[in-house]
Amino acid sequence: MLSYLLQHSDAMDTADGIRQWWLPLDWECTREQVRVVLDELVARKWVITRESADESKLYGLNKENLAEVMQFIGVGRENSQDTIH
Repeated sequence: MLSYLLQHSDAMDTADGIRQWWLPLDWECTREQVRVVLDELVARKWVITRESADESKLYGLNKENLAEVMQFIGVGRENSQDTIH
């Protein structure tokens, strides 16, 4: 999820959308597993949430903590301009 967000820093989606579109096709995970990971990322303040028009929760990258996210997944700072758009 974090790698996807670094490559698509403005992306936001629901837990179901993330499960369907952001994760590799060969990953088999449940909706609950995705939500557990998202809850952890929100708790670390690496991911933010917003309510959509239909009251679904949307998840996206917290750009204020970008350096910490990049360090966690091992992306060098020299590549930061290439990964954020």
